This record gives sequence, C-alpha cells and structure tokens, in this order.
Amino acid sequence: MKNPELASLWAIIRGMIANHEPDMQIDLDEPGDYSLIRMNGRPFARTKVQKKHVGLYLMHLHENQDLFQSLNAALKARLNGKCLRFKDECDPALSSIPELLNTCADLG
Repeated sequence: MKNPELASLWAIIRGMIANHEPDMQIDLDEPGDYSLIRMNGRPFARTKVQKKHVGLYLMHLHENQDLFQSLNAALKARLNGKCLRFKDECDPALSSIPELLNTCADLG
C-alpha cells in the first residue's frame, strides 16, 4: 500500500464496490487495491491507494458520455484523468458513489 494513512478511506470505498460482489467476480483483493469484474470479464470498478489519494476507477465513465455528463459537481471536481480522486474520509462526495456504482452496474 503506497500510503497506509489512506487505508480507512480506501476501506470505505472498497465496501461500496463490494456491495456488487454477488453479481460480479473479484479480480483483485489486496490491501490498498481491490477490483471487481463482470462475469463476462469486463472491468467494473477498482479502488487503489495512491501516494496522495484513493482512486476510484470506473470503465463506464470513459465509455459512456451520458454517464460522464450526468456526474454531479462534487464528483466532477474529483475527476482527474482516468479516476475519481478522494483524499478525506469525511468528503461529502463519497455519498454519491453508491448511486454511481448502481448506475454503472445497470449499464451492463
């Protein structure tokens, strides 16, 4: 794990993704790095502790322009490159993640 101080934030995001395990497969589950893939092998979501943030990677954000455009301002502010970056477990934008994950899951 690149930054153990972010472990609790990572665990929060990991738990949100893990809610989708019944319909997915675990691709990676190591301290600080967790990902789920769909039953057909396509990536669903990944969260990884980086040096200064915890990244949430969602393939659908890059493949679906409507989904990208529908992100609320709080999530758009955390978007940097290919991931949503979180630095604080009290970040109010965290509350938007479950709905985003549900939308991604529904997209298939």
